[in-house]
Order: sequence, then structure tokens, then C-alpha cells
Amino acid sequence: MEIIMAFTLKKYQFDKKTEELLFKKAVPNIVHDGAQFEGLPITLLQTEQIINNEPINGLTAKDILVVHDMHKGADFVLQNYATFNFDKLKQLHETTGRDDTINPGQLRTGRGGVQTKKGTFIPDPVNEKEAKTTVNYLLATDELTPETKATKLFTYLSRAQLFNDTNKRTAVLAANVPLLKAGAGVFYIPEPAMENTLGLMNDYYWSNDDRLLNEVLENIAVSDYDGKTFYDPEHQYYDYSDEHQKHLNQFKGLNAKGLLGKERYQELTQPLVSEQERVDPKL
Repeated sequence: MEIIMAFTLKKYQFDKKTEELLFKKAVPNIVHDGAQFEGLPITLLQTEQIINNEPINGLTAKDILVVHDMHKGADFVLQNYATFNFDKLKQLHETTGRDDTINPGQLRTGRGGVQTKKGTFIPDPVNEKEAKTTVNYLLATDELTPETKATKLFTYLSRAQLFNDTNKRTAVLAANVPLLKAGAGVFYIPEPAMENTLGLMNDYYWSNDDRLLNEVLENIAVSDYDGKTFYDPEHQYYDYSDEHQKHLNQFKGLNAKGLLGKERYQELTQPLVSEQERVDPKL
């Protein structure tokens, strides 16, 4: 009898050993995200080779350092996720940006800026008290699922630009903390989904509306897949692997509307309405 597993989103509850193994095995994919964020000409295979300290040609010393520093950042997350907080976030940034960032581990005091297709996005000045409150809330709250905490951490840290550089690299590592705590899978953006995700992130920088981006990330960035193996027993079938790849390709080809459906897409892209506007629609 043929078993066909359709692609469905699941909530995972792995034990500590399995969850940590999933994260460790997924590190090359997480680190490769960082390389893609920086536009580095590094393949996933080259990322694995650098992490494994294998000889590699055709890359600059700086590019290789970026990968090694992110790998050290992943080790920091694994060792500290149980007690991770805003202060640990700064330590993570210091580790991840050690060799190519101005003042690693220190919050941004200058203007900053992110290059987007619409021009240079200038983030708000960093208010340490507000940033600490937001980060610690997203890490500790029981009001959100681990998956939502992961995506919101990633989107908030990417847009807030708390540091001078290495913000998205730090964000993708930090996003794994709530998942590690809950045994809820791993967070990284699969390579086929990267281009469209970066496009949605560019839109989010300017709108400050994270609804669409967060739902897309919960669909394509949170999984039980380390890049080679699915960890949920119900997903350990060839047909499921095929469905997972189709899911990613659907997003790659049709973007968020194709992934979520027309109605859900329209719902998430409706302009936000303030409480005052709900009371008085004429405003």
C-alpha cells in the first residue's frame, strides 16, 4: 500500500536530546542564511566544508571568517539557550560579529541604515530600555507559541538594527532560542525561499507591519528538517520530502499569495486599523 504524506504544518515537541541534535545538524543551513544575507558567494556545500575545517579554494579570508564566526555564534546559542536574554543577545552579537563588525556586542549609537530596493531604510534610534523589554518579552512570554516567538524575534531584530552590523545573522541565530527551549524545531530560511523572503523583509522595513512576513516564516522557516533528515516520525517518508520541496517551490514561484492562498494573503495585507479608527471610522 502506497503511503502519501501531504505537506502540513505541525507543532513539534521533541525531547531535549533530539531538539539539540536537530539544531546542531541544521547549523550549516543556519550559517548559510547568514552568508546569503551578506550576499557572499558561498554555497551550502562550501559552508559545510568551512564549518568542518576542510580545505577550500576560491573564497576570501574575510568570507571564511564570517562563516566561522556564525558557527561560533551557533555554539553560543546551544550552550546558552536555557538562560538566553537581552544581555546574552549582546554576547551573541559579539561572538557572531567579532571579525567584521564595528563594536561587536555594543548597541548602535549612530544613524544606521539598510539598503533596500526602495532606497536606504533608516531605523529608529536604539532605545536600550525598550529593546531590552521587547526582546525579553518575546523570549519569555507564554502568550505566543514558540514558532511565533521565533519569527517575531527574527523580524524585530532584523528591522530594529540594534547593532551597527550583523543584525540579520544575529537574528536568525536568536530565533532558534524559543524553539530550542520548547523542543519545537529549528528556524532557518531554506535556500529556495531566500529571494522572496528578502523581498518581503524589504517591504516590512518600510511598513513596520510584520503580519504577512511572520506567517510566511512560520510556514517555510520553522521545521523539523536539518537539511538532510526530517525528525518527526510522521515525516520520515520519501513522499513527504517531495511534498516539502513542492511547498518551498510554490513559495519560490508564486510568493506569499501562492503559499498562503488569496484570501489569507488579502487579509494579512489589509492596512492596519488603530483602535481609535475602529471607534470613529471617519478618522
